[in-house]
Amino acid sequence: MTKADRLIKDVSVPDPASGPINEDARPSARRRVALFLPSLIGGGAERVALDLAGALADQGYEIEIVLAEACGDLIDEAHGFTVVDLKTDRMIQTIPALARYLRSAKPDALIAFMWPLTIYAVLARLLSGTRPRLMLTEHVTLSNAYAGQGPLHRLLLRMSLALIYQWAFGSGARPVRHHLQSDQRAPPRRG
Repeated sequence: MTKADRLIKDVSVPDPASGPINEDARPSARRRVALFLPSLIGGGAERVALDLAGALADQGYEIEIVLAEACGDLIDEAHGFTVVDLKTDRMIQTIPALARYLRSAKPDALIAFMWPLTIYAVLARLLSGTRPRLMLTEHVTLSNAYAGQGPLHRLLLRMSLALIYQWAFGSGARPVRHHLQSDQRAPPRRG
């Protein structure tokens, strides 16, 4: 068994010895933050997520790194954090798997890195019936990053941003919303 294997928590089989996980059951009452990524295959967003996990842990937050697939050259750097493997073969399968995780673990906040996982996080939160604070992060200008992917991919990108990001934006997101409206032709949010 590798060091990484010892760090990975299987979300599909909860540990009965750990008991219920909710705000009242946590002896330390520390806030739990889940960071959601496709994997820990080296890259900029993955490095940012690990750095953020360390900084939040230093501030007293309990950190869980939730991965669509627990693999990658940065997995050993996740020591000290619980790594949750959603064990999904296809990215779209992360929606129901993440919804199950949200229902069972009940994190206080979910930070999703990179489209389309940002979209999946919004949908999983809706499906789970839970209300963790949701933070969606993009580390590139999406229209530039996916410019060469073809018209169908651009259409899916625009539609998903236009329809789903509206639910996640609060009043503090006006600069991002303005950028997406001009960049992706997202409709203005009402209200």
